[in-house]
Amino acid sequence: MTWFILSLIAILFWSGSDLFSKLGSRPDDKYSHWKMVMAVGVVMGAHAFFLIATGTPFSISDIVTYLPASAMYILSMILGYAGLRYIELSISSPICNSSGAVAALLCLFILKETMSGLQFFAVALVCVGVFALSYIEKKQDDALRRREGDALSLCDGEGTDYEGVIEEAAPQAVRVRILSQQPSHTEPTVEVTLYAGLSKGERFEFLIQKAVELGACRIVPFTSRYCVVKLDQREREKKRARMQKIALEACKQSLRSRLVEVGPICTFEQAVEQAAQAQCPLFLYEKENKQSLSTRLKQERGCGTFSVVTGPEGGFSEEEAARAMQSIPSVSVGPRILRCETAPLAALCAILYETSNYDIGE
Repeated sequence: MTWFILSLIAILFWSGSDLFSKLGSRPDDKYSHWKMVMAVGVVMGAHAFFLIATGTPFSISDIVTYLPASAMYILSMILGYAGLRYIELSISSPICNSSGAVAALLCLFILKETMSGLQFFAVALVCVGVFALSYIEKKQDDALRRREGDALSLCDGEGTDYEGVIEEAAPQAVRVRILSQQPSHTEPTVEVTLYAGLSKGERFEFLIQKAVELGACRIVPFTSRYCVVKLDQREREKKRARMQKIALEACKQSLRSRLVEVGPICTFEQAVEQAAQAQCPLFLYEKENKQSLSTRLKQERGCGTFSVVTGPEGGFSEEEAARAMQSIPSVSVGPRILRCETAPLAALCAILYETSNYDIGE
């Protein structure tokens, strides 16, 4: 019974490995498969050092003996992790885990080993299962793919929606005949730009996603004294590319008709200077106790452009706050202290509410 329990535990850990491999294989990160291989190598290397340190015999001849096996194993990992970025785990796992059946076939045809009828049936069953699963997944993908004659709704990313029909569908391109066009009704009637201090982890990505869904027209990240995130120029460009991709996906999900731009990462001084150009600039400051956001918005009815400046996790220094308030009125969003990703979203919602952008024409 011990072997059965150990087998179940091994299956649990193996399936967990597949799950975390899929989570780590992001299609937008072209180096994700190399990163996972290096991480696996670090763990294996640590294990090897432990075994040698505890007296496990090892020689140069062992390296020569096991080098082909280890090389093939590492190559299979690289290819498997690369494939995880593009295929479903329901396909990749059976393919990877059917290697035992393939090895049995290679032993049969190359090494001239023999198999019993029951063994051959088990190998054939695994192979048939993988091919059947692949066929089913392909049929499901084909069913979701657009075909000639299907109606299609398009957007040019500049505020115009189009209705059309597919005339020709090829693997690399689709030709659509436009039937009608009309201005989009999903864009707010005011332009709101968020100037937000860079925050660590997934907080800023969450902010981008939700701000785009709610109706922000532009998002500009900036660095300030209490920013935890420190980036060099190369890292800034890479991070901006990822943030722009998140904004694009959020635009698609929320049916935005204009592409929301994530501006270059700038300094706090640059952010304040840009934000002050809006008809109604707003500086969210936790120490403000004289003017609320609601009061300010009621005073500025009729404005078409808004800017919101909000800080990172550590907030603003007193010098930064004084510098901003020279050109931008400070406002409070209430007596509670909000997280750095919550405060700009609260302000955005308040602006859109006060400008009647939550109405549906009733």
